[in-house]
Amino acid sequence: MESWNIRAIINAQSMGLFDWIWSLENPETGQVRAWAASSATGEVHALTLDENQTPQTQSTLWIGTTEAPYPFADMVTLHHAGQDWTLMSSGTTGAVSLARETGSGRLQMEWRLEDPQGHPLTLSQMVVIPTSGTPLLLATPASAAAKLRLYRLDAGLQVATLQDVEKDTPKAILAGVSDLIRLSIGTQEFVVSSSSSEDGLSSFVVTETDLELRDTLGPKDGLWINGLEDITALSVGGQWFIAGVSAASNTLSAIRLNPMGAMFVTDIALDDQTTRFAGAMALDSFEAAGRSFIVTGGTDAGLSLFELLPGGQLYHHQSLAQSADWDIGHILSLTAVVIGDELQVLMAGADGSGVAQLVLPLGNLGDLVQGSGQSDTLSGAGQDDLLMGLWGDDQIAGNAGDDTLIAGPGQDTLTGGAGADVFVFTADGQTDRITDFQPGLDRVNLDDWGMVYDISALTLTSTSWGGRIIWRNERIDLYLENGARVDIDMWEPDDFLF
Repeated sequence: MESWNIRAIINAQSMGLFDWIWSLENPETGQVRAWAASSATGEVHALTLDENQTPQTQSTLWIGTTEAPYPFADMVTLHHAGQDWTLMSSGTTGAVSLARETGSGRLQMEWRLEDPQGHPLTLSQMVVIPTSGTPLLLATPASAAAKLRLYRLDAGLQVATLQDVEKDTPKAILAGVSDLIRLSIGTQEFVVSSSSSEDGLSSFVVTETDLELRDTLGPKDGLWINGLEDITALSVGGQWFIAGVSAASNTLSAIRLNPMGAMFVTDIALDDQTTRFAGAMALDSFEAAGRSFIVTGGTDAGLSLFELLPGGQLYHHQSLAQSADWDIGHILSLTAVVIGDELQVLMAGADGSGVAQLVLPLGNLGDLVQGSGQSDTLSGAGQDDLLMGLWGDDQIAGNAGDDTLIAGPGQDTLTGGAGADVFVFTADGQTDRITDFQPGLDRVNLDDWGMVYDISALTLTSTSWGGRIIWRNERIDLYLENGARVDIDMWEPDDFLF
């Protein structure tokens, strides 16, 4: 996989200090818009996004002023009757303002959402569910009340009629809700709520008129986290997952949601010296080449990129530390958008005005090829492929490209081929083999081996045919591409990922 880089800080001198960034793809035109908002000034900038280009500011909407700021509690987008809308809840009054896109992403304030009696709604976190009729709106109240409310919006998006209320109980996590997301699984609509104060999630099935609690997941259920600030939904291998970041525990979690709404922890990644998501407050997900990825960042002066593998395992591809080119401080908000053959990540930081744009080329991103659980032969297609062996004695060949080859349980043989490849090994007590290692170019990932944090913990040997990497009952037989013996002095810390 290629590396990402900073393209620009957009209008840093003329923009404010932003804490909200969001994007929307028009389902009819495929055009992607982005917006950046500042609670300090109440300004909302509309940005146009194009491949290989720096985003351009098309218009600015002022909701507040520096004397009377507009702290945003939440923002959600809605496509209804051929029109794009943004709903914005106030962090002070809870009032929900509706803005209509009038062209080139420009937002025009229209009205505030009311109940049937003409009273302004006061809400905090929100999520919209499109239906065959008018949309549904799920939201938490602006007050401290731990509830989730279901509303039906009218055709004009001016009046919201209450349909159902779900209260916080020992079986539901609705206190301190930090985010709400929706998922469609089969014919059912689900909403998942995250709580930063109760360290967990609750799932609900949503009908036209009702909310029904399906499951709750927290530390007592194996979700060993502290806080839960932001969540996103993504699909892998025909299954749905929730990914969430926790600032206090410095963790990224993956949770599977089955068609009944039950949730299961599949992986928890802890920030370490190779990653940049400590104190994470924001994340987003995207799909490219049929593969699902997560971007996240927080107080760790950088950004991390993970891939969610079939089964729900988190795989860390790369992290990028902030530099003088994009020293924006703690990352408060981000959005990840695939445009053409590149990923664009737009970020707002606590210490820098404007919007930072990172780009990751995706033109060489290849397929994800998974084994069957038998003794398989897996081959890459000449791009940056990910080949994932399962049980069995697999033969895995990356061929050309910067490939990731994952050896599952069993005696596996890995051949990277041309390119900078990463060989990933499972702790299984079996002997695996690399047939063509290129020192200084390829890398060996031993993260799954457990408490191995440094090259000094390994036993590295030289043989007549190559060399060995040994730790406890784990062993890798390693052959160099040129067929020479392995000189143990050739090893450098950068040859390994722990």
